[in-house]
Amino acid sequence: MLAAKDIETLNKDFHHSVKAIKGLRCSAHLDLLRGLDAVMVVIVHFLDMFYKLSFDNPSLIAKAAMFLVVQGISSVITFFVLSGYLISMSIFDPLRKGTFNWKSYLVNRFSRLYVVLLPALCLGAFWDILGARLYGAASVYNGVSLGSICVPPSVVKHITWENFIGQLFFLQDIRCHTFGSNGVLWSLSCEFWYYIIFPCLLLAFYKGRQASLKKRVLLGLTGLAGIAFIGPLMTFRFLLWLMGTALIFVPLSKIVRSSKGMRVLALVLGIICFIWRLTLTPTFPDNKDRFLLEFLLGLSCMLCMFFVLHDKEPLQKNLYEKGSEFLAAFSYSLYLVHMPFLFFLRATFIKEDRWPLDWEHALYGGGVLLLVLFYAWLVAQLTENHTAKVREWAMQMLGEGKKKIQAAAADNIDH
Repeated sequence: MLAAKDIETLNKDFHHSVKAIKGLRCSAHLDLLRGLDAVMVVIVHFLDMFYKLSFDNPSLIAKAAMFLVVQGISSVITFFVLSGYLISMSIFDPLRKGTFNWKSYLVNRFSRLYVVLLPALCLGAFWDILGARLYGAASVYNGVSLGSICVPPSVVKHITWENFIGQLFFLQDIRCHTFGSNGVLWSLSCEFWYYIIFPCLLLAFYKGRQASLKKRVLLGLTGLAGIAFIGPLMTFRFLLWLMGTALIFVPLSKIVRSSKGMRVLALVLGIICFIWRLTLTPTFPDNKDRFLLEFLLGLSCMLCMFFVLHDKEPLQKNLYEKGSEFLAAFSYSLYLVHMPFLFFLRATFIKEDRWPLDWEHALYGGGVLLLVLFYAWLVAQLTENHTAKVREWAMQMLGEGKKKIQAAAADNIDH
């Protein structure tokens, strides 16, 4: 049973708390990882939808495109591990201080999820319905062969109220399909249920000030019921999510922290682990041994994060750090809104077969990608960047005082 003094011992670690990474360069590295993976997901879907891709094409650009297009699952697994680390910190921090409460935790999580999800669902419906109306029955919206990942055979059949409402309760791939063309929403249901299951199971074994045996048993049963509800595949990916949690309990190396040269070496090792992650997926053709692949992807991400967390230099607000912060600031919006818009652009620009993969069409594709990124950034300015205000408003509506609102904000990490 975890007691308060056991949680307090985590204070000896250098990276277990929210405050321990805020204002330090390691946070910029994590921001870059999150931002690049969101961009990678967009590139994967873009290449798959817009270009004729084949492993038999000998050209350099074709080989590079095929290398990128198989990276989709690796990016999502990285999101899981990163989320496990950041969300677990936002729970252990208040536990250690004796200030954890479900109200603040759920407000933090729900505000983060719904501020973008609700507009994303509405925008997705807009683009899908508009595309279906403009391009008719003989289009990619109505089951015409697309050859794309993360898009259902018939988008029109997935634009239903059942699927829309199902997304609001994070039931996609559990009790309903993803909504419309936005197939990437499958991972959001994983995230939501992990947010609920993990604290339930953790608090079942944590002996807090007011944690009665009855309450701990109830929390444990709730967590186990959640695991039974989400099914085997999502439960396996929960174990990958917990790889991020495990990082909290792995002390940073004192030897590495002792000198600048060793910290640089740690960053190099982190980059090597990131490159290892990129090379893993192509070695598993046709998703054979998927569980082994995803485990190795999670392990590579965990190691990458462990090494970069040794960089405890203060933020300098240089170009690298500003760029990392910029990408991370709209990464969630980018992930949630890109697919329907990209799908609409595909239906608009490609009437028959997909583009050949040459330098001329690569230039066209660059313009499309910039347009998608700008669109997601614009959505983020109206949604994601106002998460803190929505959180504060929700806390006020629940009758929380100013001190509790400030404490909840301090313990939160927007991921």
